[in-house]
Amino acid sequence: MINYKRIFNLKQFNLNSDFSVWLLVFVYSSILIFSFQKILLPFFFPSIQLDDIGIIKGTDSAGFYQVAIECANLIKQGALSKEIIIYNINRGFGISLIYGLMFAVVKQSPIYALPLSASLHASGCLFLYKMLNMVLNDRRKSFYGIIPFAIYPTAAFWYTQFLKDTVIVPAIILYIYSLIFFTNYKKLNKKNFFLAVLLLLTSTTLILVVRVYLIDVLKIFLLITLIFSIKVCIFLYRRRDINFYGVLSSVVFLALFLFLILPWEKNLLTQNSVPTQLPDSNSVQLPEKDSVQLPEKDSVQLPEKDSVQLADSNSVQLSKKYLAQLDAQIILNKANHQNNNLISYLQISYLMTKRFVAKVGEVIKVVDEKIKNLFVDRIIEEIAFRRNGFINTPGATSIDADVRFKTIGDIINYIPRASLLAFTAPFPSILLEQGSSKLMNLSRRMVFFEMIFIYVFLLMVPYVLWKHKANAQMWLIICFCFTIMLSYTLIVTNIGTLHRFRYPFIMIISGLGVGGWFSVFNNFKKR
Repeated sequence: MINYKRIFNLKQFNLNSDFSVWLLVFVYSSILIFSFQKILLPFFFPSIQLDDIGIIKGTDSAGFYQVAIECANLIKQGALSKEIIIYNINRGFGISLIYGLMFAVVKQSPIYALPLSASLHASGCLFLYKMLNMVLNDRRKSFYGIIPFAIYPTAAFWYTQFLKDTVIVPAIILYIYSLIFFTNYKKLNKKNFFLAVLLLLTSTTLILVVRVYLIDVLKIFLLITLIFSIKVCIFLYRRRDINFYGVLSSVVFLALFLFLILPWEKNLLTQNSVPTQLPDSNSVQLPEKDSVQLPEKDSVQLPEKDSVQLADSNSVQLSKKYLAQLDAQIILNKANHQNNNLISYLQISYLMTKRFVAKVGEVIKVVDEKIKNLFVDRIIEEIAFRRNGFINTPGATSIDADVRFKTIGDIINYIPRASLLAFTAPFPSILLEQGSSKLMNLSRRMVFFEMIFIYVFLLMVPYVLWKHKANAQMWLIICFCFTIMLSYTLIVTNIGTLHRFRYPFIMIISGLGVGGWFSVFNNFKKR
């Protein structure tokens, strides 16, 4: 039986129970959602409320709510088809499908979505708590580490309204936790393996439904985890460790999962509209046989033999046939001249080896050039294209809009600046400026309040990295977060959008910093 008095008594709070952590955040979130929708908006800000239902006018949540009602009505009528589901996912209304499922069962009012919104936020806090505990190995410090994420106004605004981040932020945290869980070979028994698989599939489904374009982020995470797991697997195999087979199972599953999701983006994004009917076969007319005229034999002229030139590969100018003849002639001359003694064979072997190495070098140079053209240039083009999209859609908080990427050197030179923005933007000078509305002014002040504490938390992250430097899971978490935060900073020039996109990752790193501060305080008390 659950002792609720003990749960809500912070002095005797049972941190050994995951359900206690989840329930505490769930109750807090439920109270906040109810207070915002039924007290704050109706009595203090009635002018910005939409039809007295607890949703703010002029925000995306109003549109998501209307589509959720439409989806709920289609579900009740049995008319929600696969084409409609894919259409709504691709146009960014996947969150409406999730809430539409709930509205098909309960009353169609935002307040009845309270349990789902509060559960999502509580689940995000719970898995962040478990992730931090993997690194800090201290449940109390890990609990303190999730407090900013649990109470910050930015997250509260999302889950009190119908916004994508209500689902996507907990889903990303769950996705990272499930991948980290695969690498924790000391606890990866059969039961935990299937639990990690279930969590990974659940989080992947939520992310693809709400923000399908994040499929590239999922692939990056999977690839990094797969490489790390292969290294761990090799390490355990050399030690003849019994956990080798558990990690090997993780490697096989992650490789298969990565292989399966590779084509998902193309298959899903190409179906961006409800398909139309194909034309009738009778309406398609083929040309008659007599109307098709082939060119006469004499009119077709082939190029002369001498005019045909082999395409070079930057440095390869001799044909394979000529090289083969040249090698054969050299071998024959050397053999006849030296009477087939041992020295001649050594010279011939050296000459053939030198020729072989030269050919291999030429091939490698050609392949390297092909990879550069196909891979590096494509990445540069993709980053530049997406960044230009944000630059061409200027906002009130745009930053470095004059920076454009044309070469890999431009990106490398911008990485130090991007790293600074990834951790410190938005700056206080921007947040203290006047916004376009009273709501925007309030939002900027709240973010300013959050960023001051984030700066303080980040100061202690280097200490945590040094103290837990032997913890492989910590480095994997840092690699995940920094890679994606840097990628977003290279592409997104709108500070508000950047703050939303990087939010789950900066909260994970900030949580480590909070744990570091409490470690320092505990050490100071012991003295």
